[in-house]
Amino acid sequence: MNGAKRPRLTVLGFLEMLILSVLPLVYLVFLCPVHALRFGLRRLARGEDQREPVFILASIIQWYEVWQRPQHFASNLSRKYKTCYISPVPVHHIVGQVHVWLSRRLKRLAQRLWVFVPLLLPGENKVGLIRALNRLLWVGYAKEAALRLGTARPVVWINFPFNPRLAKSLSPRAVVYDVMDEFVEFSIAPRKARRMEEEVLNRASFVSTGTYALYEKKTALHPHVRYIPCGVDFELFNSVVKRKPPRPQDFPKARAPVFGYFGTLNERIDAELIEEVARRRPGWLFVLIGPIQRSYGGTRQLGNVYYLGLKPYKLLPTYLAHFDVCTMPYRITEATKSISPVKLLEYFAAGKPVITTRIPDVLRFYESLVWVVDGADDFITKGEALLRMIQSGHLSYDQYVEVARQRSWEQMAEQMVSGIMEVLK
Repeated sequence: MNGAKRPRLTVLGFLEMLILSVLPLVYLVFLCPVHALRFGLRRLARGEDQREPVFILASIIQWYEVWQRPQHFASNLSRKYKTCYISPVPVHHIVGQVHVWLSRRLKRLAQRLWVFVPLLLPGENKVGLIRALNRLLWVGYAKEAALRLGTARPVVWINFPFNPRLAKSLSPRAVVYDVMDEFVEFSIAPRKARRMEEEVLNRASFVSTGTYALYEKKTALHPHVRYIPCGVDFELFNSVVKRKPPRPQDFPKARAPVFGYFGTLNERIDAELIEEVARRRPGWLFVLIGPIQRSYGGTRQLGNVYYLGLKPYKLLPTYLAHFDVCTMPYRITEATKSISPVKLLEYFAAGKPVITTRIPDVLRFYESLVWVVDGADDFITKGEALLRMIQSGHLSYDQYVEVARQRSWEQMAEQMVSGIMEVLK
């Protein structure tokens, strides 16, 4: 296996983590009450005469990692409205990189866009008390963000269900719940995850889903749910169709068929499928781009599997240009049955054929455009067929490009904003 996983925590790293953990504890004890008092006084002073909405987008997705639905919506939203994107990071994620975190903790990226990356205590997936403390920290950070943006009644936008406090503690002008994944089915979900989501849904003024599978589930739980699919930065990914850039320095040098993937590598990815195909077809290269989480199951040391790590979003097309076949090798579980990967349209915009496992939303809307596989044998058979079509010139990229052209993030964001403005009237 080329490339490395997240390094193991050393003794020094563990000590650094303990020291860093003091920071959120100090914040919790001293600054959270201060922000709560200031926020309450501001509400009394300003009342409810605010006209333009100000958005606090509390996200489970880190701004500086794999770009997904939340970052795209926040970027488009901030073109017109003040927006603060909050994505706290557990302290063990910044061990050895404190200087990077300090430069990013609170950053104004555009005229109306702030990104706030405060700290959370480590271990919340194992210790209930830590999870409870982190929920309080989330609320404190949200109030700090509201104060910095000068609002007493923000619109609180949530994309995960595990902290109902966010939906009520700020007494928001409105609550937006964008259901981007079936998080209640994840292994990290707390014991009362479904009850927590019910609380969020009960407080939500506007509910959207990123997949039709999720739309079908949530319509039974909320009277006003809108299906707003993911989009694509078409111009960025389509730019490599007519002018293929040089291979990046860390891209495999061997001239062999490349099966590529970019995105987070975690429990949802079928590492066994990738490795079995790679072992049986040593003449194929597998290039996997993205951060590797501890839940990822890849274990074999295979010379034709390359892990290139996280890349800046704007550079992804440079790597994608050198994929012969794009892949979406997801395990089919209750959690992944509700996904609709953003990367599919990005692959399409670059004119690339896609091999995928049986993701319901993908089959619903794109079955005629993708190559669906069941297991390693099927993957090999269809992979070989695809390579023959590519080599003979019988595979046209136009059909993929035209589908992606019609689904820009700007269009999807307009649908979101339109729905939110309706509930704010």
